[in-house]
Amino acid sequence: MIDVIPISSERVFGFRLRGRLSIGEYRDFLPILSELIRDRDRISLFVELEDFRGWDWESAREDYRFGIANQEHFERVAIVGEKNWQRWMTALANPFVSSEVRYFDQPQKQEAWDWLEAEPEPEAVAPAPRKYQNILLATDFSPAALQATMRAQQLAQETGAILTLLHVIEDPLLFSDYPEYATYDLELEKTLEERAQKNMAELMYRLDVPNIQTSIQIGTPAHLIAEHAREMNADLIITAHRGRRGLGRLLGSTAAAVQAHAPCDVLVVRASPL
Repeated sequence: MIDVIPISSERVFGFRLRGRLSIGEYRDFLPILSELIRDRDRISLFVELEDFRGWDWESAREDYRFGIANQEHFERVAIVGEKNWQRWMTALANPFVSSEVRYFDQPQKQEAWDWLEAEPEPEAVAPAPRKYQNILLATDFSPAALQATMRAQQLAQETGAILTLLHVIEDPLLFSDYPEYATYDLELEKTLEERAQKNMAELMYRLDVPNIQTSIQIGTPAHLIAEHAREMNADLIITAHRGRRGLGRLLGSTAAAVQAHAPCDVLVVRASPL
């Protein structure tokens, strides 16, 4: 059975539930609740459970559907009960509704009233994100990195940010079958560095960005990208999902490592199939 509790409030309405609620009783109650929502849009409810023994299956399902469909119309719901399972029922409902739902024991009726009548706290408004000022583009000059380069240019133009182009040459260590005989090929390092400088100059020439810087380093790409971003106080790192060589590049392992260690936002641009 559902009884109306007389309340002298413009936005709080009270109902008392007793016994075991049948589908017929619940359907008789829905038009009353629907009319309140139509008249006031958002309402709060005081629900008192008195010797309440739950719903039958159909009324429970109907209650769930109505609550989900109309949850934005409920400001707060105070449930005043007398048994532990009613407290747990309230706790289980909380994740599925957007309104505030709280349980109160019978001696806490006044506390429930006070909570319903209190003015809701204004929702916190997140500050607008500031424009990027220092953008770091990590590139390997591959066709797969071209879309990341174009996105970096676009963002730098829109925000007026300084754009830094970073290319990391992986350590040219040549390993034999025996690690103790590892050698460092200085000629290979020189060749890779000269090629990187040539590619970097060509890339700078193509980019239409007024504030642009470059850096070529040797080492582990993911580590140096994150470290360089930290040193230059970057607020955005842009890199491509796919790189130039090897299965690890195709799987985006460098991009994933950068995301894990970056000190700022990371934009991973997925390259279209070539």
